[in-house]
Amino acid sequence: MSASGRAPDVLRTERLVGRRPTPADEALFLAFHRDPRVVAWLGGGEDEVTAQENREWLDDKLRHWELHGFGLYALFAAGEPAADGRLIGRAGIQQVDPDVGEVVGDPRAIELMYALAFDAWGQGYASEIARRLLEVARDDLGRAEIIADTVPHNVRSRRVMEALGFVYEREFWHDDHTMVLYRRALPAPSRRV
Repeated sequence: MSASGRAPDVLRTERLVGRRPTPADEALFLAFHRDPRVVAWLGGGEDEVTAQENREWLDDKLRHWELHGFGLYALFAAGEPAADGRLIGRAGIQQVDPDVGEVVGDPRAIELMYALAFDAWGQGYASEIARRLLEVARDDLGRAEIIADTVPHNVRSRRVMEALGFVYEREFWHDDHTMVLYRRALPAPSRRV
């Protein structure tokens, strides 16, 4: 285990490439955040995301990388140039908000996050990138546990979490809506002999 406390800037899976976002990704994320089929599952309501809100969201994600050495990745199909490729979605590991840290009993808790573009749903991308992110949390960040959450009616996301070994704990209130909390232990990597 390297436990460097820092995630790689680029992640690869069989079908995906995830890279740290940059300010140049603002338009990509704005289009993503303006798709009502996607944002309906993110828990933020059904109002259209403004350019200013999107910019503030991206600035927050860039700042998170600088402060913590890990964060959200922009996801693209492997084999496509990342700058020109179609955005598959976003996924990563994030330090929990203070109020969520209070709910889970650990202000240092980290959470797995993923959201995919509508045309990428149902293809196994969420499970694929989530498995890789669990390795990062364990091997690169040296964490023994991770949480995940979603809105209660997001059955697909809940199935992904459960298939990855997350265990349902309870509902909680966050940002003016109910969320469901899942938790997963990250066993130490096996030692090579």
